[in-house]
Amino acid sequence: MTQVPTIPADNQVTGWFELSNVRTLRTVAFCLDFVFVVILTIIVAVAAGVAAIPTFGATLLIWPLLQFTGLVYSGLTIGGAKQGTWGMLAVGLKV
Repeated sequence: MTQVPTIPADNQVTGWFELSNVRTLRTVAFCLDFVFVVILTIIVAVAAGVAAIPTFGATLLIWPLLQFTGLVYSGLTIGGAKQGTWGMLAVGLKV
């Protein structure tokens, strides 16, 4: 006969993972990631703007793709070996 695991009497998660401050950590990680994505978007926009000079404005056609900067940022960082965005890693979280 197998035993069914029971929840501790004090309704606390035991072990190394504490749930008491996850909401705060995720909020701070989101704010940091927002800043990182804005900075990356500005860098890409400036690079496209500078590249528009020798291409007579043809590079400006890629400006609508700037909205995907956050998606690419999340995909590359979460899908990487460290399993978290830069903001998540700064506060000690992983996916």
